[in-house]
Amino acid sequence: MQLQIRLSESGITIKNQTNESLTQEFISWKNSENVKQILENKFGISPLSIQKLEVEIENSLFLLIPTTYYSTLFLKRFLEISFGKNELDNMEVHSQEVEKEKSQLAFLVSSKWKDYLSFHFPLAKINYHHFIGNQLNQLSKFMRNQFHVWFTNDIAYVILRKNSKLQLVNAFEVKSAIELAFYLHSIRDTFDVNLNKETFTFYGSESLSNEFKNELLKYSIPTNSYEKS
Repeated sequence: MQLQIRLSESGITIKNQTNESLTQEFISWKNSENVKQILENKFGISPLSIQKLEVEIENSLFLLIPTTYYSTLFLKRFLEISFGKNELDNMEVHSQEVEKEKSQLAFLVSSKWKDYLSFHFPLAKINYHHFIGNQLNQLSKFMRNQFHVWFTNDIAYVILRKNSKLQLVNAFEVKSAIELAFYLHSIRDTFDVNLNKETFTFYGSESLSNEFKNELLKYSIPTNSYEKS
């Protein structure tokens, strides 16, 4: 049996896709020891029955590297320069291919997260991917201009494609609507793109308040293109 899980700083999201529907459940890290009980009661699944675990990492610790320059020999140094040496402590480096961009997405996974999954799913083969890598692969099917923003857990993820070419992949912490609006408008000005329903899509979690979305709208960020992530 296969199970999908997303890991972020706020907790674990379990997803179970069937032919009929998608069932998902969020578990905060403080309640993470209840994962066995939740799996059995809500999903009717025993952790020991999971043979394959597809894990999506959601954090800002990633780096898109052209395949031409991708080398495991120098990868650690690339990451140290990008994130700082201390950020690599107790982290493991993983990567996934972004074929359309002829690149590799290197990303960091906390050793604590890996230990947690190994303990609770001892028989599962675990595959790691990153949220932004999955989005890049999905969006590469479309050639038109795109400006996508995902806002979740106080982190904004941005992908910008213009004239069929990838221009920007980034993630940054956001504490207020005006801070997010300022950053998005700076991207608009730098790359000369429009923010409208045809080119711009804003995604967010269910917990994103109407107040926050309305404030973005006040700063000319078209949240009428809002979709749930």
